[in-house]
Amino acid sequence: MDLINKLIIVCVIIIVGMAFYLNYNQKGSGNIKLEEKTLLNGELSMLMPSNFKPASGSTARELHFESSDGKAKLRIKDKTDRQSHLNLISVMAMYIQGFNRFYKPLHWIKQGPIKIAGRDFVIMEFDGSLKKRDEYALFVLTKYNGRVIMIGLVCDKDEMSTYQDIARDIKDSIRFR
Repeated sequence: MDLINKLIIVCVIIIVGMAFYLNYNQKGSGNIKLEEKTLLNGELSMLMPSNFKPASGSTARELHFESSDGKAKLRIKDKTDRQSHLNLISVMAMYIQGFNRFYKPLHWIKQGPIKIAGRDFVIMEFDGSLKKRDEYALFVLTKYNGRVIMIGLVCDKDEMSTYQDIARDIKDSIRFR
């Protein structure tokens, strides 16, 4: 009898542990689930929160998405302008200079070169105040077919606990064809 009770307890612990593991490793945060989207005429695939919908201001070269509650925004910019001939570190330096000028105060979480699926990117992750509004942001940039592609998620800082992991999951899911 004692052995059966011990086996039952071990089985319950294993089942509960598996449930926590599966819930923790599911993509998304809380009730926000991520789904794969194909964008930029099929050139880009990435995860996007299911509660994000197209927002006004989108063009062929700049896609805008917004959470249903308006607290988070996702931007994808196809920058085929003067930045295209620069290396990624130089492009990042230009953005960092701008962010440092406009966000006061600014707290850098991460910046520098990274690899995503074997492709070179730069990352700029920070929180700061812009025009009396506290924000969290994660931007990544890469070069693709002679263009600079920027993908960024920005949210109210009080939503950072919800969207920081989502922003990182989006970043890790980026794939170009």
